[in-house]
Formats: sequence, C-alpha cells, structure tokens
Amino acid sequence: MVLPALAQVRLCADAYERLGTPPGARFDVDKFVVPMGKGYCPDPVRLRGIHILCEHDKPDPEFEVLRGLDRVQRLLENLYRPEYLEGQRPQRDLMALAGFIAKECTAAMVSRRRDAQAIDGLVDFLELEWAKHFSRPSHKY
Repeated sequence: MVLPALAQVRLCADAYERLGTPPGARFDVDKFVVPMGKGYCPDPVRLRGIHILCEHDKPDPEFEVLRGLDRVQRLLENLYRPEYLEGQRPQRDLMALAGFIAKECTAAMVSRRRDAQAIDGLVDFLELEWAKHFSRPSHKY
C-alpha cells in the first residue's frame, strides 16, 4: 500500500511554467511547490506499478518492463536520499523490502528526453504501453 504524504507536488521551473501559474503555488529552495487540491487522494492505495525514469537523447520514448532481480536492483538504485537510511535498517532489510515491492507490482524503465514540450506525447505513450503490456488483470511480471 502507498500511504499519502504531502498534498503537493514539487516542480522544476520548466514544468511550472508549462502549467501556467497554478493557484497557491510558491517557490521553495529550488523548486515550485504546487498544492494538488482535488487531485490529492488522502486514502492508502495499492501500489500497482512503478516507472523508473531515465533520460536519453533519442526522439522517441522507450518502455522496458523490468523482470527478475533487475527490478530489485533498480528499486535500490532509486531510493530517495539513501544516506538518510544509513544506520536505520540493515542492508538485508532494505533488500528484503525491495524484493517484496518488486514481487507485488510491475516496474518499468521509461527512457525519455527531458523536454517539457514532450510531456503530452509521453503521457499518451505511457497509456498505450501500459494497455499493451498489462491489459489483462491477471498478467503479472
């Protein structure tokens, strides 16, 4: 389950400018903080999929479903501020947690250009890829 946290998103300047000037937004340290408003879900929800974003300079995005231990490795590589976890949990506990998450949901690498103008196309691309790979509810990787 994913537990809700802050009812806001932090956006880089280019994404913020693309949205216009969202109501209630403010600048904080290095990014714009934008309240989610009605888009915020206050209830825990089941984690079904994880997109691990990476950049490339090709014109089109790429989508790769991760399988096996590669899922665990990629999850560990993408921990948010892992230095905060030092001394908190033994490494084997983090490995076990990453393994559990990988077993319970689908993970995919999404390679794309870092370009605010390509966001709409990326959303369409992701919707098509998820429909193609995961249209059957029992389909599990």
